[in-house]
Amino acid sequence: MIRRGMVLGGTVAPAMLALAVGLVATASSDVEQRAEASKSKFKPKKVTGKWRGEWVNHTFDTDGPATMKLKVKGKGKKQKFIGTFDLGGNAFGCPNPAPRKVTMKKGKGPNSWNSKGFKANWENAQGPAELTFKQKGMKFTGAGLSPCTPDIAYSYSGKMTTKKVRAAVDITLNDEPFANSSLTMKKK
Repeated sequence: MIRRGMVLGGTVAPAMLALAVGLVATASSDVEQRAEASKSKFKPKKVTGKWRGEWVNHTFDTDGPATMKLKVKGKGKKQKFIGTFDLGGNAFGCPNPAPRKVTMKKGKGPNSWNSKGFKANWENAQGPAELTFKQKGMKFTGAGLSPCTPDIAYSYSGKMTTKKVRAAVDITLNDEPFANSSLTMKKK
């Protein structure tokens, strides 16, 4: 879990951030989730493409667009899984952050993917952020800090299928509950 005491560094990555910022969710069907979760291995090519949706902050009645573009480059052990993430609107009261790009290498550790899922970690001028997907259970989780107010932190938890993302987002101010949000995206 990310702590505010960590070294701070740039703008938090948007759609990964988007997944964490306070976002509206569309429920994936239980049938789709069970079918995909029963598959034993994560394959990045199954989630590649353009994703579109929105985030909604239910506490402050604000919203904005959320997008991500996922692609695969290379083959075999040198294959890379690349995500470009963008959260639009005024998230956390911050101006619209620029899109962010994360490259994950095949293997283990930060910024990696393997048959169990993927993990993206980064730090920028305004704080650290993390995103994790576990194929087993289709769990999509993460946390980070506001890109303009490091006293505001967020954590999110949800599901990701090959067609939909749904996440609930809890936002805190000085470690106290502050707002609830949600995110939903669909692959186009």
